[in-house]
Amino acid sequence: MAEEESFSVPVEAVEPTPGGCPVPMYDGTPCGRPTVGAYPALGGTAVCLMHSRNPAKNKKAFEVEIECILERAGEGAADFTSFVFPPGTFHQRAFRARCIFRNAIFAGFCDFSQVEFDEEVDFRRATFEQEADFMKSVFNHPANFREVVFRGRADFMEAEFHGPTGFTLSEFGNEAVFLWSKFMSSALFIDVQFKAAADFSGCSFDETADFRWAKFKKSGEFKHMNFAGESDFSQALFDDLASFEESMFLGKAIFCKCRFRGPADLSSALFSDDVDLSDVEFVKFAHFGKCRFGAGLTLLNATFEEACDLADALFEGEAILAGVRFQKSVYLTRARFTKDAIFVHTIFGQDADFGYTAFARMCDFRAAVFRASVTFHETSFRNDQSERPGPIFSLSRFEKPERALFYRTNLAQGLFHNCDTARVTFSAVDWRLRSNRKRALFDEFVPVNDDTATALRPPPGSHDDRNYTLVAEIYQQLKKNYDERRDYWTAGDFHYGEMELKRLSSPQGNRAFRWLHRNLGLAAWYKYASEYGENYVLPAMWLLLVLLALSLLYPLVGLSRGAGTSGFREGHSTQAATSVPLLEAYSGANVMTTVGVAFFQRDLAYQPSWPWGRLLSWLQLLLTYTLVALFLLALRRQFRR
Repeated sequence: MAEEESFSVPVEAVEPTPGGCPVPMYDGTPCGRPTVGAYPALGGTAVCLMHSRNPAKNKKAFEVEIECILERAGEGAADFTSFVFPPGTFHQRAFRARCIFRNAIFAGFCDFSQVEFDEEVDFRRATFEQEADFMKSVFNHPANFREVVFRGRADFMEAEFHGPTGFTLSEFGNEAVFLWSKFMSSALFIDVQFKAAADFSGCSFDETADFRWAKFKKSGEFKHMNFAGESDFSQALFDDLASFEESMFLGKAIFCKCRFRGPADLSSALFSDDVDLSDVEFVKFAHFGKCRFGAGLTLLNATFEEACDLADALFEGEAILAGVRFQKSVYLTRARFTKDAIFVHTIFGQDADFGYTAFARMCDFRAAVFRASVTFHETSFRNDQSERPGPIFSLSRFEKPERALFYRTNLAQGLFHNCDTARVTFSAVDWRLRSNRKRALFDEFVPVNDDTATALRPPPGSHDDRNYTLVAEIYQQLKKNYDERRDYWTAGDFHYGEMELKRLSSPQGNRAFRWLHRNLGLAAWYKYASEYGENYVLPAMWLLLVLLALSLLYPLVGLSRGAGTSGFREGHSTQAATSVPLLEAYSGANVMTTVGVAFFQRDLAYQPSWPWGRLLSWLQLLLTYTLVALFLLALRRQFRR
């Protein structure tokens, strides 16, 4: 209904009389009824009985005139503009005419209970000095209550509004009761002032419900309501309790720039369409427990000055909680997010509990600030083996890292670059696994063209595939973290990751040189020999293979025996040295020579012949002691205490 809508039919007016009542009616013409004298409240102006504010005026004559107006109007328009109604009742009355009560004053108790308005009704700028009872009334066509003043209790319990209804700029000075009312068309409560308690519990709005700029000075009850169309509470002010418990919002719900100065209870509410809570201010406790958000939720730049409870809430659409300021504790225990959850630049001022929370897809905490404890206890993060990230903590800041806990959760698709994790507690956490079963960070594998991993793109002038230095920093922090907790096996896995990035990173721009660095460089051989000192079995196996290979090679290059060992030590053949037949060499002489060289014995029964045998013995010494050193180093790293 248009807020300035006028009736389309002419108003039945009385014949003006000379010197009659000067009060203008709906069509602008003066009333014209005979005057009954002046009354001080009118400043001495003589008016008719219908417009007189004299409390002692003839009530019977007033009622007779009302009936005459309705009878003359038939199904047309009955004009009661600026009438001053004494206390009375229209209980169970049926109004067939289009009733105009503009600027009317209802001086006493007014009973419109169980009244049926068959046509449009206009109460614009009317004043109800005492209680107004519209309980179970039926408005079959548009109802205009714009700028109405209800000084007493206004009771619209179980009323039915079949046409557009407007209460814009109205004022409820006492209790407003709309309990179980039904609004079948649009309902406008724009800039309405509720100075006492307002109860809309059980109401149903089939179309738009507009409460923009509404002000609720006392408690506002919206429990068990049904909003089938769009509901707009933007910039509304709730000075006391606002309860939307178990209400159903089937259309879009708008609360942007709302201010809840009292507790806000939206527990168990159902939001089937998008919800906009941008820039909302919650001064007291906010309760969203067991809420169901069937579509998108926008909580952009909202402020929670007290605790916020989102436990057991279900988010079936994208949840945007970016820039939110949780100044006190926030509880998301057992909440479920089936789509992306965005916490970018969100501030958690006190405890943040994500225990048993389930994030099916991405949860983005980039640049979030955790100023106190944060708990991810058995939190379920994305683990679908895709190339998309799950939890993102890039640029996040844990101001009290010793109170940040990740326990029994999966971080296989988590991003941690540019985040200090050196003192964060990771307990029984599952990380991404390499092909050799060593733990790794998803930062090393996420596609750098992903919007969430722009910092991992190679810096200008780099020929690397990604910013390996940035990822190596995280490995270093996690290695330190686990080392300090004496979890050396996990720390070793992150040491492996750090060294792997060192092997992959190269300043060389030439593709061939880069291949040589990655596959035949010193770091590469360190990997092949002992997995960067993390595998003591591998160097032992290499040592056995080297000894076996050399024992097979010594007879081929020649073995000698005899007493002339001094000449051999000088690197020259002597007449005392005699060659060992090949069959004898493979009958144990090769093994004795290999073992003797390995243990650096001076007088060997069988000596490698000069020059190739001697060169082979030097190679054996180099490989043997290198592999032994790697074996001991790896053994120490695995079993140190």
